[in-house]
Amino acid sequence: MAKRRRKCRSVKEAWSHLHPEPFFIVVVDRDNGVFNVIGPVEDDAPYVREVNRIQRKGRNVDLHNPGEFTAREDVIREAERTLGFAYADAAIVELRGA
Repeated sequence: MAKRRRKCRSVKEAWSHLHPEPFFIVVVDRDNGVFNVIGPVEDDAPYVREVNRIQRKGRNVDLHNPGEFTAREDVIREAERTLGFAYADAAIVELRGA
């Protein structure tokens, strides 16, 4: 008899090993040459869904995981250096219903 696989209780549980601690997300708006930093967050799925929705409308927006940073200022400095875009205080992605 084949052994049954254990079902995960949630998608968050299944993927929790990818981001064991809160992390930052860099949202890049290539249409306007700016980026924004979100976080720290524990789950990027709502942002991934919203960016996908925006992309379907024709916007050139994407997300980046900047790596293991503990300070927002360090994320901003590194993103400015690597992307060559300006930091924007205004949100590029706003979660609907939030």
